[in-house]
Amino acid sequence: MFQLLLPAACQWAEEQEAIILREGVALTTSQMEDARRIGIAHPEKVRLRVVEEIPLPTHPLLRQAAEATNLISPLTAGLTLRYGIFIQAESWGERRLVVHELAHTAQYERLGGFRPFLELYLRESVTPPGYPYGPLEQEAKRIERELCAPNRTHGSNSLGVIVPYKYEGMWVFDDPAVGLMREPFVSGIDTMLEKLVASIPDADKGFRLIFSATPFPGYTVKLEWRREEYGGNWYFSPQFEMEGWLCPALFKYFDAAPRELYGRAEPKS
Repeated sequence: MFQLLLPAACQWAEEQEAIILREGVALTTSQMEDARRIGIAHPEKVRLRVVEEIPLPTHPLLRQAAEATNLISPLTAGLTLRYGIFIQAESWGERRLVVHELAHTAQYERLGGFRPFLELYLRESVTPPGYPYGPLEQEAKRIERELCAPNRTHGSNSLGVIVPYKYEGMWVFDDPAVGLMREPFVSGIDTMLEKLVASIPDADKGFRLIFSATPFPGYTVKLEWRREEYGGNWYFSPQFEMEGWLCPALFKYFDAAPRELYGRAEPKS
C-alpha cells in the first residue's frame, strides 16, 4: 500500500508547491538569514503561503493516511513541500515554526527532491513509534531548538498547565498553542500518571497537570533527569521508584531538558 500511495503523494506535493510558489511570499531578510544558517542552498526559491487551515489531499487514500498518522490535522501549523511552505494563519510570523519548516526544505535539497524525501519521511511516519518521532522530524525539531533557543515557551521559573486525558487507552494531551494534539505519554510516564491520579475521580476524562522546572507550593511529584535518548529524555521518580521517557514535545516548553521537574495533578473542575 505504501508504494502505491507514494506516486500520488509526490504528485499532490508537487501540485501544492506550484500553488505556493505562484501565490506565496518570499522570505524576509531575517528568514533568509535563518535559511542560510540551516544550510538551504537556494533560499531565494522559498515561498510562504498563509492559509486558514493546512489543506488535505483530495485523494481518498492519501487523505485517510494523512489523518490517521496525524501528519495533517486541524491543528497543523505548517507544512513544507520542498520550496513551498504552508503556514496556518494563527501561526503566521512565528519564527520557531518557520525555522522548523525551513529545516524540512533543507532535507528536501539534501535528499534530492520530492520522491526521496517523501519516501523516507512518510516511511518514518508510519513505522513505530511513528510521527513525530522519525529521524527527519526530530532533526527539524533539533534545528528549531538550536536556532530559537532564547524564545522558550515557558521560563524555567514559571508554571505550565496541560490537561491530559485518555484516548484509545493512552494518556495524551492537547496544546493548540504549541501545535500539539493527542500528544502521547509513553515509556513509563504513562504508568506514573496512573499512579499520580489514582485518587482523582474520572481522571481519564481529563485532569489538570501543573508542572515547573523549579519547586512550587503544593507540588506532589518530582522527576530527576537521567539521560537523553532518541531526542527525548529519561527521568527518574524517587516517589514511584521508576524511570519514564519524556518525548521531544518537552522542548515546546523548555529550551533544554530541565535537571528536575515538579508537578501536581488535580481535578479539572
